[in-house]
Amino acid sequence: LQRLESHSAYHALIIAICLMPTLAALLHPKIFYTLANRILVKLGKPPIVQRLRGWKLVKLLGYLIVGLVWQSMAVFLIAQPVLHLKIDWWWMVAAAYCLGWIAGFLAVWAPAGLTVRELVFATVMQVVIPPQIRAQYFPDTATFMATVYFLGFLLRLWTLVGEILLWGISMLADYRGAANKPNAPGRTVSN
Repeated sequence: LQRLESHSAYHALIIAICLMPTLAALLHPKIFYTLANRILVKLGKPPIVQRLRGWKLVKLLGYLIVGLVWQSMAVFLIAQPVLHLKIDWWWMVAAAYCLGWIAGFLAVWAPAGLTVRELVFATVMQVVIPPQIRAQYFPDTATFMATVYFLGFLLRLWTLVGEILLWGISMLADYRGAANKPNAPGRTVSN
């Protein structure tokens, strides 16, 4: 069974590597903005006028990767004592978290990807946690599933608290701008 799982993972990795050029082509600014604007026009929305170019997109991608790796490490630290994970398995938690995060963004019908992100995270975690760990620490399948779903929603709460803290810090840092005062930094006074 372990050989079959690694064989399946190997094929999935090869497919993902083969699809990377397609993703790179779709994310090229000319192609991406053209497709995005066509979709926006069909939806009755205004097209994207101000476009980010080359190096700015690469920098933003780098920031996103660093941010998701940082968040994934934090998620691992939360999930590790609950699911009894080895440090070698941090990448499985990172993959589940990143897939859930992306699914939440793609679920345009759900505000902030509510429930979509948690369900995808829980589903991927059910697949990647080895059966021997499940059998050793969780008496039945229902307990394991409930634990993983609870962990998914706990991560949503953790993210929400982090966003509220960041909002509070930014409000304190620019309280005059938040209160719409005329003497706020960066505001020009017109006569």
